[in-house]
Amino acid sequence: MLSTEAAKNPLARKRRVDVCLTVGELFQRKRRRIAPDKDDDTRNGGRRHNLGILSISDQLDDAVIGLLRKHALGMDVDRTHLDHILRGAYGERMDKERIGDVLVAHPTAIGALLGGLFRPSLRIRSLEIRHKCAKLAALAASAAGRAARRGVVGAGAKDRNSDVEKEKVDLAEDKLTKALLRGSQLCEQVENMVTFTVVDELVSGDAEPSSSVSAGRQLSSLCVRHAPVARGALMWAAELGSKAEFSQSAAYPTLAPSVLSLARIAAVHHPLVRPVSLDLTFVFLKHSPPDLSYQKVSALKEQGLRLLLWLATLGRAIDVFDTLAEKLKKAGTSNSGIDSANLRYFVAGVLEVIRPPLSVPLVRSMGTFLSNKTCVDALQSSYFDTSKKKALAELVWNFDKAVTAGREGLRSSLDDVALVSSLRAVYTR
Repeated sequence: MLSTEAAKNPLARKRRVDVCLTVGELFQRKRRRIAPDKDDDTRNGGRRHNLGILSISDQLDDAVIGLLRKHALGMDVDRTHLDHILRGAYGERMDKERIGDVLVAHPTAIGALLGGLFRPSLRIRSLEIRHKCAKLAALAASAAGRAARRGVVGAGAKDRNSDVEKEKVDLAEDKLTKALLRGSQLCEQVENMVTFTVVDELVSGDAEPSSSVSAGRQLSSLCVRHAPVARGALMWAAELGSKAEFSQSAAYPTLAPSVLSLARIAAVHHPLVRPVSLDLTFVFLKHSPPDLSYQKVSALKEQGLRLLLWLATLGRAIDVFDTLAEKLKKAGTSNSGIDSANLRYFVAGVLEVIRPPLSVPLVRSMGTFLSNKTCVDALQSSYFDTSKKKALAELVWNFDKAVTAGREGLRSSLDDVALVSSLRAVYTR
């Protein structure tokens, strides 16, 4: 890791990027490619064909390396690199699947493409370059879907190569390309609105939403339908929420609830974007605009806490509690954006959705969160309802049962037993 001073130095940053890319697979595998020997049976043009394939593979890897380098240095996506990556997408010498596979193997490249479409600071203005970024992102999504289908069918299984199947894939890629372009335009459009409407349903049925529908409804429908659009929209929302001027703007009280609702819809329909929704929620929980009343700020934070509860019920419970415990340990309630009232609200919701049987990892994560001094002070306060305290005590006893059963199966440790014992001493008195 570079120090803070060294990271600000452009030369040191460039050197670090060059070293990372040089030791990476994209650069190293070019050196491992061996051309056919002169004495083999590759006469009659076969040798020239193989050398051409190797050359195109090298060009593809070089283009992806260039894209990664520019993205790491904070530079705009370059048309030249996109052209080199797309060179085989419409030709006969290189299969489009190879492009998608290379991009899927390097998610940072996909992030650079989506960032050029959705992130306000990296947003590309050229329609031609935007279309190329969307096309490459669609190829990567197609490759990811193909890999997932192979995993379901079985190891070594191959997709059907019929003309009908290829035509379906081409139509799906074109459809996703248009959806990404439209989604990026809608994010830019709602960014300048006071608020927008979010719906958890598909507008216009199976067809793409028409332009007569409001921008918010179109965007939320695209997020429900297409995971890459949802991922890009969350990238846009995260950068928007990270700006200090956004939380102090006049549109914040009405725009922030819509953004959080969009994050909830994306998390419900697309499991792989749930970690991004979790990070986005904590970005908004840190906001405390001085010009808003305490009631309005509390209402916005409670919406963010409800989103955390949603994520907990969708399989991210351990991530939710671990992140909360870490933030409370480092910053307390002053810099984490979560005060004692917010903690009581969140734990009251947890008591409604968490039920036994409980796993040992979940007990460990929740126990670390509940043992934090800030959390203990908030939950031992007289402001926390008596019935909730009884429910919390019952939950802690369920912790004890889970850890005891885990000891028999060697799933829990003595540290887990000590953690639950300390929780019993605090919450079951």
